[in-house]
Amino acid sequence: MKDPQQQPNNIVSTDTSDSTSINRSQINTYPIPHLEQFQVQNNRTLPGISSGTVEHEDERAYRLESQKAENQHKLEQEKEESREKRIRERALLIVSTIFLAIVIGICAKVIFDASSSDELKKLALGIVAATATGLVGFFVGRK
Repeated sequence: MKDPQQQPNNIVSTDTSDSTSINRSQINTYPIPHLEQFQVQNNRTLPGISSGTVEHEDERAYRLESQKAENQHKLEQEKEESREKRIRERALLIVSTIFLAIVIGICAKVIFDASSSDELKKLALGIVAATATGLVGFFVGRK
């Protein structure tokens, strides 16, 4: 077998229609990577490349059971957080509804009271208008 260093630097095409010669230095050659280049810490490898280690059945069962328990714990936490969020939203809605009912009730009393001054009636009408505008924006913005 010939030594690769003894090969000529010019490669001539064997095709008679194209007599182009190529200089060997123009050809891009890339070395084939070795398995060691792909191995990372803790004897783990990149996906698709086997490191040659085998997981014992007991270790695998323990790992799968611990992952299952961890996932179940996370799911329970998410359910609890979701429940707490719904309770807070409902409590806020109830408190704000009661507050708005009281404010609108007071404003209605002032508006329909014959002994109220005109300035106080204008103030009450402004409060009712602002409250109505805010409620429309709240209900339209809710999903």
